[in-house]
Amino acid sequence: MTLKKHFYWLCSFLIDFLIVFLFVMVLKRLMAYVGGISFETLYIIVFGLYALIIAFSKGKSVGRQWMRIQLQSGEIYPSKSKIFIREFFLQWGIFFIIPLYVIKCFNLPFLSYHLIAVFIVVNTLIWAIVKTNFVDLISKTQIITKLKNNSKPKINFRLFLAFILDVAIAFSLTLLTEMLLLQWVFIKTIYLFLIVYCIYYMISYLLLSQTFGKYFFGISIISKVDNNLSLMSFIKREVIFKLGLCYVLPIAILISLGWVDIYMLVCYMTIFNSVFMIIYYSINKELWWNSLSSTKYSLSNLSIKFSPLKYLIILAFFGITYSIILINNNTNNPAEHKVLGFNYPIKKAEYPNNSQIKPYSDFLSNNKLQTPKEYILSLFEENDIVILCESDHNEDTQWDFIYDVVSDTSFINNVGTIFTEYGYTGKQNEVDDFLNTNFSDDTLMMKQASTLMNYKAGNFYNFMTKLNKLNNTTVDSSNISLHFTDVNIWQYLNSDWPSNVHSRDSLMASVIINWHKKAKKKCLVITNSRHAFAINKSAIKKHPEVYKTHLGKNEGQYIYDYCPDKTANVMLYGNPSINYIEMIKPIQNGKWRTAFLNNNTPIGFDLANTPFGEEDFDLRAPRTRYSNIKFQDIFTGFVFLNTKEQHVYINRKVYHYINPKVYQ
Repeated sequence: MTLKKHFYWLCSFLIDFLIVFLFVMVLKRLMAYVGGISFETLYIIVFGLYALIIAFSKGKSVGRQWMRIQLQSGEIYPSKSKIFIREFFLQWGIFFIIPLYVIKCFNLPFLSYHLIAVFIVVNTLIWAIVKTNFVDLISKTQIITKLKNNSKPKINFRLFLAFILDVAIAFSLTLLTEMLLLQWVFIKTIYLFLIVYCIYYMISYLLLSQTFGKYFFGISIISKVDNNLSLMSFIKREVIFKLGLCYVLPIAILISLGWVDIYMLVCYMTIFNSVFMIIYYSINKELWWNSLSSTKYSLSNLSIKFSPLKYLIILAFFGITYSIILINNNTNNPAEHKVLGFNYPIKKAEYPNNSQIKPYSDFLSNNKLQTPKEYILSLFEENDIVILCESDHNEDTQWDFIYDVVSDTSFINNVGTIFTEYGYTGKQNEVDDFLNTNFSDDTLMMKQASTLMNYKAGNFYNFMTKLNKLNNTTVDSSNISLHFTDVNIWQYLNSDWPSNVHSRDSLMASVIINWHKKAKKKCLVITNSRHAFAINKSAIKKHPEVYKTHLGKNEGQYIYDYCPDKTANVMLYGNPSINYIEMIKPIQNGKWRTAFLNNNTPIGFDLANTPFGEEDFDLRAPRTRYSNIKFQDIFTGFVFLNTKEQHVYINRKVYHYINPKVYQ
């Protein structure tokens, strides 16, 4: 085997492993509903199935087809059993399956790239000695190169570009349609995209027998029989096979089983279908929906005469779409920072004030609700620990509110203790000294505050200096104490977080729990996002798998499990909804925001049995399914202080100037 062949073989191996890895990741998510299948078992199943496919394809794999190499034994193709033994036992077994179980036995972290590196190094060293790799040496097979055929890659490349162009057009049409529909009704963006995408394809094929993307790149779809695309062939190809079998049927089945996150389902169905398509094409040199519908692609020469017109049309379309979205975003979202002309952050179109807002507006207007401060203080009447979920670490007005709460006589006399997510526990003695020192001037106080932690915003420093002044106006027995809980020193721009983020949650929670066990007193805990999530007892009984896999390792959950009848957690309005693929949008697609804009009064209330509490929890969707989890299952209460437009952000520059050494 020459060095070139060895390099091609290694590249083909990496492609095959990537396919296996993607399949395992998809199955890992989808099999969460069934449970009982370990990560290692999934790898064995996929390795075995992939080895069988290769065995029944005369040694062909996706990677080898792409790298134009094939497997032989002497002058003939090896037998199916010999190929299966080579692939499953010698290649995957020795280098991946056995190491996986060794890693599991010794409880070591699984790092796939380490195993890949070992595979490449070992086989390359053996090749350097005997001019063949370990797998072929043991199985007595060899890798040979095949002749190249340049016609297929040309069609495939055009097909890929045409697909990207069609998706871009459909997505642009989706955004335009969404803006128009929002005047009357809201449809989730992902649903609207699928609808627009289907309509775009159906109209394109029925009227023109090709989409604009395929027209742009000179590709047509015709029947294998008479070179015409009949209506029935189109329905089979596009509706039944590509749409029905690839998306509608599997997604409908998974939704019926309790999966709710449509973004996740579309994402993973796309990965699964893409991998299956690549495998089928590599073996049969044809896309599977073409095989079943008896259709094929026809490639025409791109005419220079019409190329300028095509480019003008597509540039005009995207230019108009870009301009409309840009104007709409920038009009409603003034900001100093811009990204590609868009005021940052790009503002998501939100609900209009329609009938879907009425239940929320009625609740806010027809109930005598407490002020945020009254509500938080009232929770301490029945609870020892109240957890407050920040809206955004950088936002300032929430810290004005928090100070308003903790400086109240009722809090000072009955609670008096605050825990924060950030702040290194090793600094606690310095924090205690700072809060009880009477500084001669504000500059000295601010300089000392800047040494306690390296924080990315100015609001928390301001909060600490206010506490210092408050403590110096009260008697010693009434002083407020502030406790840091973090396990690491905050280095916002260059931090080295623990590899297991949940270990950080458990350690932060242990600081609070250990204090409570000794002090037997009440406290306020301030933390952010998922750290404050805690699914309550009744919801745990209904959804034990969600508790076990997604919520049981949050800081708030550890605290709640320790003291379930004396713990309350409250969500401050302000954080966006983040779904499975990290797309940011308003909570409940903007319905809450519009209701609060209509009311625009600071309030606090229990979420149980309210329109807000009964909504599906979408603040941060768990990583697989989150079947019927409601806001009232996660949070005790909710506080609205002000709208997003009224939020204020103070940077840390003043502390940087006072003590620049801290930020070096």
